[in-house]
Amino acid sequence: MQLIKVYVILLNYKAPNDTIECVDSLKKMNLCGIDLKIVIVDNFSQDDSCTIFNKLYENDRTVNLIFNSENNGYAAGNNIGIKYALNNNAEYIWVLNNDTVVDKNCLKELLKSYNETNIMLGASVYDYYNKDVIMYDTYELDNFLNFKCSKSDKIRQEDYEVPWLSGCSLFGRSGIFRDNLIDERYFLYVEDLAYSLELKKKNVKLIVSAKAKVWHKESISTQNLSNIKLYYQWRNKLFVSQKYMKFPYKIIFWLHNFFVIPIRILRRYCKGMLVNKKYIDYAIYEWFAFRDFIMGRDGKFEEKNN
Repeated sequence: MQLIKVYVILLNYKAPNDTIECVDSLKKMNLCGIDLKIVIVDNFSQDDSCTIFNKLYENDRTVNLIFNSENNGYAAGNNIGIKYALNNNAEYIWVLNNDTVVDKNCLKELLKSYNETNIMLGASVYDYYNKDVIMYDTYELDNFLNFKCSKSDKIRQEDYEVPWLSGCSLFGRSGIFRDNLIDERYFLYVEDLAYSLELKKKNVKLIVSAKAKVWHKESISTQNLSNIKLYYQWRNKLFVSQKYMKFPYKIIFWLHNFFVIPIRILRRYCKGMLVNKKYIDYAIYEWFAFRDFIMGRDGKFEEKNN
């Protein structure tokens, strides 16, 4: 019997323990009829990740190690793993967050759900810390490309189509990934929305495999806002809106934001002067984001140059 060749891409950045737990769960899956290969791409962690992986997986034929010489972000790191899988004749590729744990039947369910050629599959993403709660259940996307998802404790039984997929888990035939690498211009944040919109533009259906369970450690309810996160989220949202938003919503969006952005930056700065200094940083980084969008600066943000 010919085995189905599946490559899983795990991007590691200073989280070796999470990655190892994810690998362990992948190896415990029901793999009857499947030739599973795991590609760990370390994104220039500069900690003990590489040493740990080398020691643990040196003689492991299932796990392949790639150590990047620089950190070029989520998309570029995953693309390196995807290209490795393509060069090794993968039939299916699974881009999976390293801070996840998968159900023993997850891959079997993904393969069952792949009943059409031109689709990209997401998994049912559960909260690692509250096992029965689905973190990503109802996916929403409005005309201004504001995206959100809701939690649920109701277990779905049927696969369903969505307007966008979380980058936490992306599963598809190798041909789709060959034709659609993840856009590296965004570096961090919003790239899963951009990738979803690009796939839909090419008539690729986005489907959640209801019975394919993945437990994710990062809570979507986290409200902590760092300066660099604010920068990437806002700059990248502007780039995505420019490329994918449809008329007349694009005109409304830009008319609104060219009036609102300067006022919001000024208000945050004043709030920082009067209430909390952190808002001064928020104002400065939002200005950096708007400035870099206007100047067409994408990719990695170099703080030392600002």
